[in-house]
Amino acid sequence: MHKIQGYNARLGHHGNYLSRRQTPQQWTTTYLAPPATPQLGCCWTSLGISILYSGDDMTRALILTSGQNCRVTGIQKSPSVLQYLGLKYAEIPGRFSEAVLHIPKDPNATRYGPQAPQGADTCAGEFGLIGQVLPIDDVVNTMSESDCLTLNITVPSSTGVKYSDLPVLVWVHGGNFQLGASSWPQYDLAHIVSTSAKLGKPIVGVSVNYRLGILGFLTSTEMAEAGHGGNYGFKDLVTAFGWIQRYIHGFGGNPDNITALGESAGAAAVTTLLWQEEPLFNKLIAMGGSCCLIPPAPLEAHDSIYEKATSLLGLSEEPFSRQQEILSTMPVEELVKKTFQVVPALPAVDRIFLPKAHGIFCISDPEDLSIPGKTWCKTMILGDSKDDGLVMGLGILAAGRVASIPATFPAHFERSFLSDPEDLALIKQHYQIDASTPSNQAFDTLLQMSSDIGFLAPTHYLAAGFPGPSYVYHFNYRNPWDGMWGGKASHILDVAVALGNYNLNGLDEHGANTSGEMQDAFINFANGEEPWAPFQEIASGPMRVFGDGKAKMVTTLADAQRYPELFDLLENVGWSKWWTAISNYL
Repeated sequence: MHKIQGYNARLGHHGNYLSRRQTPQQWTTTYLAPPATPQLGCCWTSLGISILYSGDDMTRALILTSGQNCRVTGIQKSPSVLQYLGLKYAEIPGRFSEAVLHIPKDPNATRYGPQAPQGADTCAGEFGLIGQVLPIDDVVNTMSESDCLTLNITVPSSTGVKYSDLPVLVWVHGGNFQLGASSWPQYDLAHIVSTSAKLGKPIVGVSVNYRLGILGFLTSTEMAEAGHGGNYGFKDLVTAFGWIQRYIHGFGGNPDNITALGESAGAAAVTTLLWQEEPLFNKLIAMGGSCCLIPPAPLEAHDSIYEKATSLLGLSEEPFSRQQEILSTMPVEELVKKTFQVVPALPAVDRIFLPKAHGIFCISDPEDLSIPGKTWCKTMILGDSKDDGLVMGLGILAAGRVASIPATFPAHFERSFLSDPEDLALIKQHYQIDASTPSNQAFDTLLQMSSDIGFLAPTHYLAAGFPGPSYVYHFNYRNPWDGMWGGKASHILDVAVALGNYNLNGLDEHGANTSGEMQDAFINFANGEEPWAPFQEIASGPMRVFGDGKAKMVTTLADAQRYPELFDLLENVGWSKWWTAISNYL
């Protein structure tokens, strides 16, 4: 079937939500008189900025003009890259409140800001999944509830070159909306920005923090009625993009040429932001995730999440007003310790920011323009990793449930498909798990099903339903390190390879080549060029394959090392019920 036809399957629902975008201020060019600093290197100006640097400490002073001058001091990350770290983009007026845009005033941007409150040593935990560590700064493990909404800006630096109106690449980290930070070294944008300058296609890189866990997503019917409808983390991202649109030209970026890049939950976030009324970015790259991976839940479901949270915090017997009082004042350390990775962090159908639930096919019809982002986002890249589903098995491993899968999974699916026995029979025919299946084999089959239904299928459906040019890739590079995911084209590995931070830190030659190919494609895309041939049809692409030797184009799922019968099966079974059944079991 052709892309313009979308895909005929069982859909969920979709809707629009409102935004509160700030109106950008007018900017004028201001020149800064050189201070009496010895060994002053150079000064250049463009679009309301002036940069000075000293040959001693290589710090940068950026003068922005928004009625008043603003001096922003950054660091020389490398000979070809400047960075401005820990720039606060929003204030948090109170717990479970919407953030307010922060206007910068002479910030010292030489160190990363603290990460959003989460469990301890989460960066090290992700290194464990990748299989290789990177050096970390002390600030990586610092946290702050009030000062976590920061971003980092990476710009190319070349003596005598005046950069302006550059494409902007904005990185949104994943972590199941429970963990992650823009300060983690695997997410440093210095390498890809440096590569862009070497290719003669320079970009500006921005990485952002947002609120996580119950601080970022807790709500309930009563909380929503009281004005706390959840989605605080998503609203933070809207504010971050607004800050970038307002101020990025002062760093040499073009506010009208922004590419959002997200992986896993970060990809779920940026694709969900397509429901925003006002434009946030022009282009989108979603790696190993989509709005269908962690879809918004109705307030009724959040009522159960709220009950779980209050129970864990010892508040079950308190009236709602007292619960809210305690939740708003409880030390953040206690709050996080008792709820981290135990209480789900889910977007909410809050009837304002996200007024309706959406399923995978809400954006599968390119002629349906009811989703605002299908108009203001002009093009997108979507991709998966061959073994993305591995991440879905972490909870089963942690709970010691592998041995029980042959007995419990078939029983769960019997209940889930009680009214559709023919669908269940088809699933069993293609993904065989029964009481006689060895437990490890059953676990592997479940993870493969998760890869196919949770990651591969949405990649093709969303690409097919986008009215503008879309591009699909499949990542097959196998993890080269000894770890739990060694030898697998695993979740998270795709972005770790793509951003290039492991190229000189243990990645083999094949991996470094794959990194270069992915960076070239993403840089070209950010610069408005076609990264490869555009997607036309579900299951036949064309699709770009990274990691099987030299990158290549393919037109069959088999050539992409994906399950060739998947979409024929889905046309009979339907995606929504299947993915819901998998998610509920996991």
